[in-house]
Amino acid sequence: MPAGRTSHLVEPELQLLGHKGAVNSCAFSPDGTRLAAGCADGGVYIWTVFDEPPQNIELIPLHKNQIIQCVWTPDSTKICTASADNTGIVFDMVDGVKLKTLRHSSYVNSVATASDTIATPPLVLTGSDDTTAKLWDLRLKRAVAVFRHDFPVTAVALAPDAHTVFTACIDEKIRAFDLRGAMSAQARLRNAVAARLAGEEEEGGEPDVSALTNPVYVLEGHSGAITGMSVNADGSALASTSTDGTVRVWDARRFVTAERLATRGRQLTTLSGFAHDPTRSLMVQCAFSADGAYVASGSSDNYACVWSSLTGELKQQLGGHKGPVVAVAFHPTEPIIASASYDRTIFLSEY
Repeated sequence: MPAGRTSHLVEPELQLLGHKGAVNSCAFSPDGTRLAAGCADGGVYIWTVFDEPPQNIELIPLHKNQIIQCVWTPDSTKICTASADNTGIVFDMVDGVKLKTLRHSSYVNSVATASDTIATPPLVLTGSDDTTAKLWDLRLKRAVAVFRHDFPVTAVALAPDAHTVFTACIDEKIRAFDLRGAMSAQARLRNAVAARLAGEEEEGGEPDVSALTNPVYVLEGHSGAITGMSVNADGSALASTSTDGTVRVWDARRFVTAERLATRGRQLTTLSGFAHDPTRSLMVQCAFSADGAYVASGSSDNYACVWSSLTGELKQQLGGHKGPVVAVAFHPTEPIIASASYDRTIFLSEY
């Protein structure tokens, strides 16, 4: 590591140029060696992180419309995308092939994977303007669970252990669903449909599929549409970004004491100091640092903001962009943050 420095970046701040469209999303690979950038031109750009300087080693043209979000699978071998062409795509970085198309009937706004490398099966979650969130097992053709809402789904997140699904809609609410109950309910529904098609009687009457529509809890407090969510590494906290100009941190644990719920609810802190102007930047995303100590978000005023997740104190505003910052990502092992902007650039900065 260079003397007086906190990371192995060749410089404390680096600008990545060459994207042909606005950069809507960015994500470090879990092994920390690469950065993926999802762009408005429908492509994913792959950058090295620690080369001198970082290199754009691959451009993967995946979609016919802009990519809204991209994420890696926990083993750093696959990239999953969400796009305005009504699909998500799972791309195998090892073999260089498209593995799966995740289909919706309208814009796919968000995509998430479980961060726990031992979580099985390999799951991907997508959220769409078609008012559904779909859970996909990469080993199977169809979605293994479909969560139906009354409003477009603007953001999704998956707990690290893949036991809880989080969805957010334009109704300003976050819903938490029990994944194991939902998958069982979806299987019961499919069995019932198959029985009817075969002309057979379904034992026990109509299957109970309430786990697909009834969340285990709902988080309320935002006064604007929620555009991004992130779960910390141990699954105990959830951060959400909203057009109301705040990032909020919530207690995401399944069980919380009645006393805590009665006195404080699930909201832990409100983070302020950034701008979210929907006329300049719509789908602003947020992220937790690997140790959970920090939360970052993009901002319509061309900055990336970094707060303490515990105290809510604004620690840094990272500048340099000439357009709204819509996505941020923390490096998994070093104090590096990536910020992605409509100005077609990414900055890598020590924090």
